[in-house]
Amino acid sequence: DAQESRGLGDVYKRQFLMAMVGLLETLLTLNLTDEITESRGYPDRECVALGAANVVSGMFGGMGGCAMIGQTVINLSSGGRGRLSGVVAGALILLFVLFLSPLIERIPLAALVGVMFVVSQQTFAWASLRAINKVPLNDVLVILAVTVITVFTDLAMAVFCGIVIAALNFCLLYTSPSPRDS
Repeated sequence: DAQESRGLGDVYKRQFLMAMVGLLETLLTLNLTDEITESRGYPDRECVALGAANVVSGMFGGMGGCAMIGQTVINLSSGGRGRLSGVVAGALILLFVLFLSPLIERIPLAALVGVMFVVSQQTFAWASLRAINKVPLNDVLVILAVTVITVFTDLAMAVFCGIVIAALNFCLLYTSPSPRDS
């Protein structure tokens, strides 16, 4: 019993981390979409819809999901601005998964890696590198730490470590005596 409950504790921790990563990615996608379309989304609706969709998906034995930054950027850069573009993209993904998976399996993994690199290169905000000298050093260190942790472990662990590092950074910054207190 003790070992089983410890196992469930691990499952719950991973579930929570996966939910937080999915929620963060969805909110980042919404933020990026707002910047590209120069509009304002509804993060509260997005979070409720994501949670409801993942619960319903789980009831039918499906896996949880979240907004996909790469697909959204490609959709927006191709001119998709309305709801129909998202519906068509979702329907095509469903079509690929249900009926065209034998064809997808024939695509070499190296080609998919190439596509991933192109999507990453196109979605990265290269202008942010010019502003790196204006960002506080503590924040730059958090960004670098999360990047390195993501490369060597996984995204969930990197997000968790990033939150911990940022919280410690915040505590150190606001608990140290300021020059005017002297």
